[in-house]
Amino acid sequence: MLSVSAVGAASDVGNVVSFDDDVETSDLDVDPPSGIDDINNVTYSKSEYTREPVIYGEDLSMYYKNGSRYEVSIYQDGKLINSQNNDSKVIFNVNGVNYTKELVNGKAFIGINLNPGNYTITTFYHYTDGLATKTNNIEVLSTIQANDVVKFFRNGTQYCAKFLDGCGSPLVNASVIFNINGVFYKKQTDDNGMAKLNINLRPGVYILTAMHPDALMYGSNITVLSTILANDVVKFFRNGTQYCAKFLDGCGSPLVNASVTFNINGVLYKKQTDYEGVARLNINLFPGKYILTAMHPDGLMYGYNITVLSTIHGDDIVKFFRNGTQYCAKFLDGCGSPLVNASVIFNINGVFYKKQTDDNGMARLNIDLFPGEYILTAIHLNGEEKANIIKVLTTISAEDISLIENKSGVFVLKTHDGARNVSITIDGVEYIVQTDDGGVATLNVSLSKGNHAVLSKNLNSGEEIFNTIYVMEDPAFIKYYSIYGVSPDGKYIMAIGRPSAAGELSKYGYTLYKSVFERICPCCRSDRLYWGIFWAGSETANWGVFPATGLKESGSAEGHIFCAKCDADFSVIDGKNHGGGSKNLIKVISTVSSSKDEAYILKNGQMPYSAL
Repeated sequence: MLSVSAVGAASDVGNVVSFDDDVETSDLDVDPPSGIDDINNVTYSKSEYTREPVIYGEDLSMYYKNGSRYEVSIYQDGKLINSQNNDSKVIFNVNGVNYTKELVNGKAFIGINLNPGNYTITTFYHYTDGLATKTNNIEVLSTIQANDVVKFFRNGTQYCAKFLDGCGSPLVNASVIFNINGVFYKKQTDDNGMAKLNINLRPGVYILTAMHPDALMYGSNITVLSTILANDVVKFFRNGTQYCAKFLDGCGSPLVNASVTFNINGVLYKKQTDYEGVARLNINLFPGKYILTAMHPDGLMYGYNITVLSTIHGDDIVKFFRNGTQYCAKFLDGCGSPLVNASVIFNINGVFYKKQTDDNGMARLNIDLFPGEYILTAIHLNGEEKANIIKVLTTISAEDISLIENKSGVFVLKTHDGARNVSITIDGVEYIVQTDDGGVATLNVSLSKGNHAVLSKNLNSGEEIFNTIYVMEDPAFIKYYSIYGVSPDGKYIMAIGRPSAAGELSKYGYTLYKSVFERICPCCRSDRLYWGIFWAGSETANWGVFPATGLKESGSAEGHIFCAKCDADFSVIDGKNHGGGSKNLIKVISTVSSSKDEAYILKNGQMPYSAL
């Protein structure tokens, strides 16, 4: 008689089959077949009464890693093969991978540790005259049962998975794990082996992996649908295009008469949905790119790109003074087509100009401004304003120069627009000068002492500029006050200092002033008057030997005028006699504000003298 059996873990007692050589998922080199073949026939080469061996095995259906093994029995002449002969091994082939097992008492086993799925197993037995084979199907059942989930954002739909033990019974009160979006969640199964997970993720497609204590991992697709349906918007400035969004409830039906919020450019707008769940927002923003966030009452916030296109196209320009370059701008209507025969406005330098667009929507403005940088604003009928920078470059340039009286110098002028002739007018006399290949014109001049105005004109552009030629006295003929403030002719004395006589401090304050007096002592009529300041060795010391007289005098910090003959001393501001009375110096130039630097110039004998 032939016997058929599918042996589980409990029927292994007494045989020597080892679990260490079980077939596992990692051994397979191809995917398991999708279905189970209807093959359950013993393979015979001849009749069962011959001496040819017969392999008998049965299809196996098992739960994942429950310990079940696949078993075959080999018969010859109706009896189990004696395991003491030389042909005591069989080969199991699962999806192209061979496993060799011992044949013990005519039977062989192999453990099945494959992932859930359908597999084909073929047994090979070599005997003296040939090869016997047997093919069966193995079905590994999952211990996790779950479906993909499609749900709307934050509705009540949960992910549910049923967990089974190795016998297919519910896995009760077991700790299982769900992993979704990189986060692990531990859950406990109920009396039916069920575990649930709330899905509060943002709209999108996710993979949720359920993890069984037996190490099986089962993946499900979780699709969260948005309850806000809208698109990005691209529109021209202030045309009729609106932003529209459709809001749905948790079942995917229109959210009717609900208050929703839009946030754009930092401003929140509350709107009411209509009977189709649609809410709208007018977009009246200036050209640019914005993010509009639609906010659903269920907490979903979705961002959309809002692009507002300009209806004015103009560029910055750089031009030379009064050349032919114009400012041009193209104006478009709300559909992006040229705005034809429309009245538009340009504003530059505080002046408004009305212009008409042509068939291409173009409007132009001549720029006749002086060199400089300006902002030109183009103004559309729809209220849009576009600013451009207009830079007008000079066509002529020159620098002020300084000359020595009655000595020849060169005034240099440069043109920047290729002009060949320029006009240079000095003291009312005009000179026409030709430029060289580099646009440079030069004029030799020799002028008297003083400041001379120069008017230069580019005869090509008409641009005019003004300069000054400063003519100084020849240093060889310049005269200076002495280190004691005495004029070159000895008739006058210049003094710089602070108030030192009665009434001066309240009138002038303790600051430096400059005065010029006649060099006549009112007390002795001598001309031996001398000025000094800071002679005591520092700017704050008061007493010291005055060099011009050799006498120790006070007033070094303020500055004094001394008479070397009668030793009278006077203030440097109003020339008052410090001894009192009415014998004061005669002032010939009014008192003016001065400085410490100027005091040192006079003290060092470097103060130029001009005849009084």
